[in-house]
Amino acid sequence: MYISTLRMVMKIRGLNQTDIAEIAGVSRQAVSLWLSSPSDFQNVQILHLMKLSGALTVSIDSLARPVPLLNDPETRKTLFTEFCWDRLYPDIDAFFIALSDRQVPALARLVECRGLHEAAALLGETIWKDYEKYRGSIHPARRKECDYLWKLHRGLIAA
Repeated sequence: MYISTLRMVMKIRGLNQTDIAEIAGVSRQAVSLWLSSPSDFQNVQILHLMKLSGALTVSIDSLARPVPLLNDPETRKTLFTEFCWDRLYPDIDAFFIALSDRQVPALARLVECRGLHEAAALLGETIWKDYEKYRGSIHPARRKECDYLWKLHRGLIAA
């Protein structure tokens, strides 16, 4: 498990070490060791990882991968300006958590800002599969373009 990812989830959800220990079914000292380790990656038993994943509603895959671009302050500032300009998300960490949870507003924001193809490159087939769920949250001007691309991708219209 990547500790930077766990820290981000803890920050967004307002959780402390005791909360994580209770969720994972380990001692507070174990969580303290995870968080104080010089390595960002900790080999955590699958049972504990499953408990964290279920209770935090974050996939095991998300916990087992580092969150990209979170350590560079300049990149964070740029991403914050792009995705959090209207304060829908308080910070870029919250936006990434919402994306990893596949929340409708976050998916719509990603597609609105980056387009369907780049969003699909980042998040995979979910972008195409769940399009109808989040399309209403996309700005109408951008939605028209996305509708066309989605229909084209689904084979509903010819190129």
